[in-house]
Amino acid sequence: MIRQNDGLRLGAEAFAAAGGNPVVVDAALAAAVAESLVAMVRKGRKGRKGTLVLPLHYATVRHHAATGIAAALAVCPEAIRHLHLMLDVHDLPNDVSADAVATALASIHSWARAVFVRCHRLMPVCRELEATVGGISIDLAATPERQDTTLLTEHLSRLRAVAPEGTLCVWNAQRRSDVLAAVQAGCTMVNGPALLTDLLEPRKATPVPMESFRRFIPERS
Repeated sequence: MIRQNDGLRLGAEAFAAAGGNPVVVDAALAAAVAESLVAMVRKGRKGRKGTLVLPLHYATVRHHAATGIAAALAVCPEAIRHLHLMLDVHDLPNDVSADAVATALASIHSWARAVFVRCHRLMPVCRELEATVGGISIDLAATPERQDTTLLTEHLSRLRAVAPEGTLCVWNAQRRSDVLAAVQAGCTMVNGPALLTDLLEPRKATPVPMESFRRFIPERS
């Protein structure tokens, strides 16, 4: 996970510093992620199951700017990337076709273990991506439904129903209710500050079966 104190500008600040150019931002993020993967291996953590998620703007992969991203990632061995790296392509146009997405993503599948696309709404293309991506992701920071746990659960359930193989990842879970909604909707992966608290004893934190949390709890050696 790229953090603010890693010395990188994030979000709107990063885009402003890059003159609104997502390619520049994505190249900087790719370089930071590649360095993090290499450092992880050097520290003897190669066998762990951790995953680094690299967000990439759709414009970066749609145009021929992806070459720079590939070069930045090349400092990390392919075998490591295929174990620990996931790509999350965001800002797809609302009217984009499944064929256009498949064409844009064709060259980046070999970079990582999986490629996801971020869809906040039930875009028509969500139903047609089965053979193109590993799943769908959603950033709760841009999701109005998060203000109500019931509405958020329903929204996540609808997205998961059309996601390839029912695979939906949730980013930016800020509150316990966000995690609750994600678990109740059967999401595959959840990440965010809310996971740092209240989950040591999940049955007390949220009223859902313990089995729903087993995918989030690391195995003890």
